[in-house]
Amino acid sequence: MSNRRTALQTVERKSFGGSSYDSFGWSSMFRTYKPAQLGIKSAQLFSSELGSHIVNKKFTYYTVAKGNMYTLPGGVDDYEWNVVGDADVDFRITEILVPTTAQPGKGNTTFKIALDRDWLHEPAIIKGENANLPLLKVLGHGKQRSANSWEYEVELQTGDAAAWYPLAYLQPGMRFIRVSTSVSDELNTKYAGDAFGEMLKLQGWVGNFGNKAEFTDKFIRLEISAREGKNPAPTSGYSVGGKNYKDGAIGVGYMYTQKLSTSGTNDKEVIEQGVFIPKIEARLRERTIMDREMNCEFGQLQKTVDRDSGRPIKVPAGWRQIVKEGHYREHNGALTLSDVYQYISNIFITRKSFGDRMIKIATGEAGLEMLHNMIAAEASQFQYVDTLHIRDAQSPMHAYSKEYGKLIAA
Repeated sequence: MSNRRTALQTVERKSFGGSSYDSFGWSSMFRTYKPAQLGIKSAQLFSSELGSHIVNKKFTYYTVAKGNMYTLPGGVDDYEWNVVGDADVDFRITEILVPTTAQPGKGNTTFKIALDRDWLHEPAIIKGENANLPLLKVLGHGKQRSANSWEYEVELQTGDAAAWYPLAYLQPGMRFIRVSTSVSDELNTKYAGDAFGEMLKLQGWVGNFGNKAEFTDKFIRLEISAREGKNPAPTSGYSVGGKNYKDGAIGVGYMYTQKLSTSGTNDKEVIEQGVFIPKIEARLRERTIMDREMNCEFGQLQKTVDRDSGRPIKVPAGWRQIVKEGHYREHNGALTLSDVYQYISNIFITRKSFGDRMIKIATGEAGLEMLHNMIAAEASQFQYVDTLHIRDAQSPMHAYSKEYGKLIAA
């Protein structure tokens, strides 16, 4: 079939032949393959109690065991979903339009900024990435500077004539959101506009896992013979220093292994001869589920091919990679409390009022110690009750939580 330049090609039938057919051929012949659509999703987060080992599969327990899962159509391992963007649309600085030595807005003067959207005009009021700074009131309409940059004249929305807007928050990439308007109480003819958020379509895939155990025909005959002989569980043992032991290295007819199917314990389990094959089947099932569990936590998004069969191999992203991609900040070790505050501010503080937000910081023991030292250094000018600035939460309902100690100003 030749390529067409005057029409969109929406249907194409390909020839097939040969003696071998697989799922790819079936999907291609009948043109049925497409990602499963999960609809609009914001977030589905799963957590569990602290501590885990091979029998504590938190992702399995909190999804499959709770019935909170999807079953994809047969032969489909891709899925897609939609995410609705934030109602407060970002306006980002594209270039700086004031001198580097200026104090923009000081003395009730106006100054200019450049943003990436042309949706603003007087009397809209916008807010930057620091909740302590004045708001900015847009004057007039924007003028286009380039394909993705519009120039706006603004003034500070504050009664403090000595206030000014720091240049650090007018650098390219800094964000603003529209928060309010300001008009006269009569004879008003000015009205601001609205902005609508985005919707994103994202796509992912599920992984596949496999384990096996192979037996020779003689191994199977030995197992059958042992089962027909009905060998009882061994009761004999040996004594060392007056203490009795039963051990697979000394006894015969059985072996020890750890339990895999009982939650909350990892005690030994006796496997007798004659029942090894059913036991290994159960063990492989647990191992395969654990493969999925570990991928849910540590997997790295990847799509490759098997070098022997040429079939695709898809590895979904694990929880750690998802969290790292969402909120992760690298630093060179010179981290300050101001850096932590600014990073959190960039995420959501500038969008939420004090009553609507609750901040949680997840870290390990080293992170707790580092935060403790930073707080101690910051509070060195105060007189305080104790130096344990981060300690166990006092509430018995939050046994693993930490909280700040109380400081008293000198």
